[in-house]
Amino acid sequence: MVTISLKKVTAGSGYDYLTRQVAAQDGLVRTGLAAYYEEKGEAPGVWMGSGLDGLDGIAAGDPVTEAQMRALFGNGQHPLADQIRQAALDAGLSERDADKACRLGRPFAVRTNGSPEFHQELKRRYVAANLAAGRPANTKLDPDQLVQIRSEVATEFFTRQFGRAPKTPLELHRAVAIWSRPVAATIAGVDLTVSPTKSFSTLWALAPLATSQQLEELHRQAVAKVVEYLETQAFSRVGPHGVRNVETRGLVAVAFTHRDSRAGDPDLHTHLVVANKVQSTDGRWYALNTNLIYKAKVAASELYSATLEASLAETFGIRFVERSTGAGKRSVREIDGVDLRLTARWSTRRGQIEHRRDELAGAFLADHGRPPTEAEMIALAQRANLETREAKHEPRSLAEQRASWRGQAEQVLGARAVDGMLAAVFSRPAVQPKTPSTDWLIDTSARVIAVLESERSNWQSWHIRAEALRQTRAAGVPAELLDRVVDIIVDLALETRSIRLSADDPIQEPDALRRSDGRSVYTIPGVDWYTSSRILEAEQRIVANAGRTDGRALDPSLVDLAQLEALANGTQLTPGQSDLVRDMACSGRRVQLAIAPAGTGKTTAMRVLGSAWTESGGTVIGLAPSAAAAKALADQLDVPCDTLAKLTWSLDHPEQPAPAWMAAIGPRSLVIIDEAGMADTLSLDRAIAEVMTRGGSVRLIGDNRQLSAIGAGGVLRDIEAEHGACRLTEILRFDDPAEAAASAALREGRAEALGYYLDHDRIHVGDLVTMAHAVLDAWTQDHANGLDALMLAPTRDLVARLNRIAQRRHHEGHIMLGRGAGLADENIAVAGDIVITRHNERRLPVGSRDWVKNGDRWRVASVSADGSVRVQSLRSKHAVTLPADYVREWVDLGYATTIHGAQGLTADTMHGLSTGRSRANSCIRCSPAGGRPTMSTSRWSATAIRTDWRTPTRCTCSPASSGSSASLRTTTRRSPPARNCASRTTRHGCSLRLWPATPMRLPSRPRKSWGRTPSGDSTTKPTRSCCG
Repeated sequence: MVTISLKKVTAGSGYDYLTRQVAAQDGLVRTGLAAYYEEKGEAPGVWMGSGLDGLDGIAAGDPVTEAQMRALFGNGQHPLADQIRQAALDAGLSERDADKACRLGRPFAVRTNGSPEFHQELKRRYVAANLAAGRPANTKLDPDQLVQIRSEVATEFFTRQFGRAPKTPLELHRAVAIWSRPVAATIAGVDLTVSPTKSFSTLWALAPLATSQQLEELHRQAVAKVVEYLETQAFSRVGPHGVRNVETRGLVAVAFTHRDSRAGDPDLHTHLVVANKVQSTDGRWYALNTNLIYKAKVAASELYSATLEASLAETFGIRFVERSTGAGKRSVREIDGVDLRLTARWSTRRGQIEHRRDELAGAFLADHGRPPTEAEMIALAQRANLETREAKHEPRSLAEQRASWRGQAEQVLGARAVDGMLAAVFSRPAVQPKTPSTDWLIDTSARVIAVLESERSNWQSWHIRAEALRQTRAAGVPAELLDRVVDIIVDLALETRSIRLSADDPIQEPDALRRSDGRSVYTIPGVDWYTSSRILEAEQRIVANAGRTDGRALDPSLVDLAQLEALANGTQLTPGQSDLVRDMACSGRRVQLAIAPAGTGKTTAMRVLGSAWTESGGTVIGLAPSAAAAKALADQLDVPCDTLAKLTWSLDHPEQPAPAWMAAIGPRSLVIIDEAGMADTLSLDRAIAEVMTRGGSVRLIGDNRQLSAIGAGGVLRDIEAEHGACRLTEILRFDDPAEAAASAALREGRAEALGYYLDHDRIHVGDLVTMAHAVLDAWTQDHANGLDALMLAPTRDLVARLNRIAQRRHHEGHIMLGRGAGLADENIAVAGDIVITRHNERRLPVGSRDWVKNGDRWRVASVSADGSVRVQSLRSKHAVTLPADYVREWVDLGYATTIHGAQGLTADTMHGLSTGRSRANSCIRCSPAGGRPTMSTSRWSATAIRTDWRTPTRCTCSPASSGSSASLRTTTRRSPPARNCASRTTRHGCSLRLWPATPMRLPSRPRKSWGRTPSGDSTTKPTRSCCG
């Protein structure tokens, strides 16, 4: 589990974030950082990092002052700039020379606002309002009055610039955002927030004071280990265009350790703020290459977790257990013995704050005619925090906090149960450190590569280190040996089990142009990509099999008959579809690839191909990466279909009875593997090899531009390059040829594809919060109209929030009676709720021919006393009872899901938010089997209204930048929709709306599961003791 989050800290006024948002948690007006700590009782931030050796007067462990933060993170100067400048002036130096003495390399660029005139007019209006009310000119105005003046000035500026008033609130919002946004923002540093697991914070909050202080010290020591590791990745890019990557003397960082969350719940965490200033070995100051810090984040997170876990075991005998979080996520390791009800209790306040903030944002839009800006959203969040507090004031000291947390724990468990829990956790004997054996090191390096092979086709050293830390943590490697053991495992994995894909540089630089590791300064640290011989051999076998032409070939007349039969049944193939069917049926190739983007009619073509093959006396079998995709394929082709995982599991367990369809594979068989681009390389290789062994033929159907599975490699592109591929290029989902061309161009990644949407006035601006409101409102409207609506979001946290709000709206006007069942996403489901299952379980039959699958959506019929849930399928209407254990681990609320989790799902309407960081993501979101997509990014948003509702439509927008939010809407109507559909979008988002005629079905992808069932639909992650 990633325990470190990372965000950038901007220069200029960006240092305010550290004092206002990190240190001052409740948004109270404070005169300085010291006053905050005195009032709240938090310890001051301290300096960390070896880079402090280059800063005279500052040492590791010294407390940081507000002036020092302003100098370093605000101006890029020496933290003691004020003293240095004064000393220089006292020595007779000029102002210019005194400023130079404070610099650490190049000074930060001064940030300017997008419209100085706009801000000048705002200041004039603020002064005028104060004077009119008889107040001093510089009196701070009421927040509502500030917002009102800002909106009035923005409307006047907009009208003057464009010759008309804003047509929509979004136009006004975009103008305010542009005029308020700084033109340039230099990066002053990065903030890595280091947080232990929830169970650790719970134990720390309730343990006796002396023990609690020991726990906090172990947390600080683990943070120090993170700094040590990050310093090995501290490089700077120097020279023209930053071509040389030079080593530095280390990092300059500030660590703020805080005790609670903004909600007041126990949440021990440290804000490790790393300055974007580093000193090279020659004494010069440069900018830190923060890209390497980003890449090292996951490994640093695993190092923190492994260090803390080992220290807790050796100091207190505390043990951790893996707890599944469902939905394909890695298991979370929590402290054994800490009651989960406490962690759940201390996770509720955040949801309350976010819900109230969203309500305030909606009221803001209604009152002021525009969405709030980023600064205004911060103010609303602070107000929500205050309004959702309990009647009693939040604790002001550690003692008050501990007393409050103890009282809350006793309310949940009872006093005796709390004492019993603490006694049980701390009663175990301390773990005695043991040295790992050589055999264990070798075996572990093999397991590391095996895990990576199952997840991806190539990797970098960051991935190996992160997985090595996971393996050593689970095996209980002693804390003092952790660094050395991980280094050995990484070296073994790289040197003996990985193959470097990048070629050696033929130019040999002199020693002066080499770093201490012997690498050239012109190489980027950690940039090399690796794979394994297993992956390469698998790819070579697949490509070689694709070159074989000794397979079964049909007589062309049989294909003509199949097409005539399809025509008689009302299906006429396009020339492209006809050519594809003929080529794949008559080529005699053992393995053949068809590149068929969404919307090109591949399903129709495969149905005709299957009909021709079956009529010739052959058998057709379908495989897909996920159970949901396999079920969809079976419904479309009317042939036996299953998952690739089922095939590989059956091969690995010959003692278990094989499915009937597997036994039927023979020389006359055609195996169609749908969504082949989403299958991992090793599974695809095994499936093809098995079919080849039995004399059958394989047809791979995929899109080499679509979102791939993590484990998928570029084998489809290799097949196409070596042996060619059949193609479907005509997109059949549009009546407008220009729209079809724009969709195809976007799939190719051509920026001019946006021209169509720009020309049709479908691009607007918006932020994530407002887009979330738009999505929720659209979902609510569709839900009220009796449609099966689904929301999509980029992160699980946002999905959980959308689910909670949607649940409240779903039950609005009704009392939620009856029992509730705790779900994997920490929500509660009651009768009438929509839920989604996240794990294939063949032991839970649904009807006579189906079973519970990952991605199925259900309506809760009832909740039993034992926690089991009776649900009814939204698709088939069949009912099944889900056991309590399955519900806790693998069931989420089903009103919203992640973008990846939506693949293979079917709904009447879909609305979504997305980061929009990749073309493939955009294609997945906006190219359903039918739908009205909505998508938004941080720079723009697009709204597309389909006027011809009779034909399925597809619209795709490409992101303008990373770090964005997006909204996707896909709708199915069985009658013509209203023509004047309005789409709400906001500053960091866009909305695309298109009217289709058929339900939406997104492509499926394989989901990783750490549980094992006899069905072969999941895998188990191996761990073993390093010493036993």
